[in-house]
Amino acid sequence: MRRQLNPQLRGGPVSPPPLAPPSPENQALALLQTIRDELLALKALLE
Repeated sequence: MRRQLNPQLRGGPVSPPPLAPPSPENQALALLQTIRDELLALKALLE
């Protein structure tokens, strides 16, 4: 049975659920994704 996405997450960038223990690569990717999301939010505020 597949988990339903949280409706609040729809329309926004969706990160994959952490199925495997986070490797350094995955942690770095998640961090970059978070930073990118923050920058996009800031950009939207400034426009």
